[in-house]
Amino acid sequence: MDQDTEQKAGKAMALGMGVFMLVFSLIWCAVVYAMGVWFMLIPGLFFVGLSGYRLVILWKLSREEPKKPPQDRPEPWDRPVTTSPRQPAGEGSRFCPYCGEPLEPRFAFCPKCGRRL
Repeated sequence: MDQDTEQKAGKAMALGMGVFMLVFSLIWCAVVYAMGVWFMLIPGLFFVGLSGYRLVILWKLSREEPKKPPQDRPEPWDRPVTTSPRQPAGEGSRFCPYCGEPLEPRFAFCPKCGRRL
């Protein structure tokens, strides 16, 4: 299963559980009211409020725009190898052979593209 399908299934399960909890809590309150056991209304009303809050949050989350993945940019090491127009690549070159960045002789990696020299 892909990630999008799993997210939809998770949202459906959470919504179903919220609706079930709300209906069960309302039935609980109705039965407790009919029996006249007033102190048992407290947990029933608590769960009515909790399930209603949960459903409101799920509704708000479902109305949000899905986050777009970042635009795919090529990684620096995927670029084609080019030489600097200022100086050809070679032994003792002071420019990166991959991106053309000026280098100091002590560098083992290019500070711009990160490739090993």
